[in-house]
Formats: sequence, C-alpha cells, structure tokens
Amino acid sequence: MRRKAVSEILGAILIIVVAVIASVVFYNYIMGIVAQPPDTEAERSIIVIEALKQENQELIAYLRNVGNIPVTISSAYLVDHSSKTVVKSYLSLSVSIEPKELKQINLDITGVSPGLYIVKFVTSAGGSVSLLVYLS
Repeated sequence: MRRKAVSEILGAILIIVVAVIASVVFYNYIMGIVAQPPDTEAERSIIVIEALKQENQELIAYLRNVGNIPVTISSAYLVDHSSKTVVKSYLSLSVSIEPKELKQINLDITGVSPGLYIVKFVTSAGGSVSLLVYLS
C-alpha cells in the first residue's frame, strides 16, 4: 500500500510540473507575438498647409506632404465660414506632391467678397486638409 501512495504523489507533482512548463511556453509565445514591431512602416499620406497668402485676386497656398507616399491634390474648395456654403470650387487641380515636398498652389479668388473663409484641399485618396483664412 505504501508504494501506491507514493506514486499518486509523484503523479500529482508531475502534472503540476507539466502545467507550469506549458504555461511558461504559452506565455512566451504570446509575448513574442504581442511585442513584435511591425515589419514595415505603414504607408501614409499626410498633407499640411504650411502657409496661405493673398496677392491681389489670387490665394497662394503652400502644401507639404509629410507622409511617406506621393499624394495628388485633386480639388480645393473655398467655403464661407459663417454660412458654411461653398463659394468657389476648384475641381481639376491634379497637383502631385512627393513625400517631404513643398508645393505652391495658386487659386483664383476673383469676385470673392472680403471675409472669413475655410480653404479645403482634397486628395485623390479622399483625405483632406483645411484652414481658416481672412480674405480682404
């Protein structure tokens, strides 16, 4: 009878050891998956308006692509700030901007009354950037 009690204790210890080892292996596997950095940097297109200035009947915008893929500006809009209506639209721009490149875009504002406006640029991928500007 003594031998049977010893084998039951050894069996219980063996099961505990196997469970602990399996837990450690599983934990290391999961931590390895979670802690892995991505293989490549995600491709992003980010446009910023660095400056806007008005010269006579022209609004000059300086846009920079701070992303890591080329971007095409496909359209621009001049929106009245108070009524939120589109005053002028520029639908056929097609201005390509390479990563880290600064581009100048000239918009004709002939006939636009003085006041506050939102200038909005839209990319061919659907992204947009806008800025509030006072036109005199």
